[in-house]
Formats: sequence, C-alpha cells, structure tokens
Amino acid sequence: MGKLQLLLTLQTAVPETTEALVRLESETERSTVRVNANLGTTFELRPGTYRLSITLPGYNSAERSASIDCGTDKTLTVPLARKR
Repeated sequence: MGKLQLLLTLQTAVPETTEALVRLESETERSTVRVNANLGTTFELRPGTYRLSITLPGYNSAERSASIDCGTDKTLTVPLARKR
C-alpha cells in the first residue's frame, strides 16, 4: 500500500465545514468521498495509477492523476479557482 495526501488550495476562504467531492478511479477501484476543503485528506491506496476529479460548489472542477508505489507517500496539491 502507498499513501496519497490530497491538499486543496482555494482562491478565496471558505467556511471550515465546507466539503469537496473527490472521485477516485483506477482500473480496478472506483469511489467517491467527501473531503474537508480546508484540511484535505490522506488516502491509503494499492499501487497503481489513479484519476482524481475534484468538485466544490462555486469553484471550477479539477482533474489530476497520481501514480502510487508500494510503501511510498505522495502529496498532491490541487489549486481550485472560483467560477466567474
């Protein structure tokens, strides 16, 4: 297993309880979780390549990919911009 720490950077401050929706997909796994937009989260994942789709009301959605290796920790910082 490996760890992926997801951090979101927001253009403007949001209330402490604001949640972002994160969809995490690989060839064999698929899940959707709610994540505190201010704190982010850490996923413990099997080795492989994952696609992440992040949505937060009032912000443009973002998509990223991350490769996880066994026994490694990786940090992914995703900036989110306000919708115009």
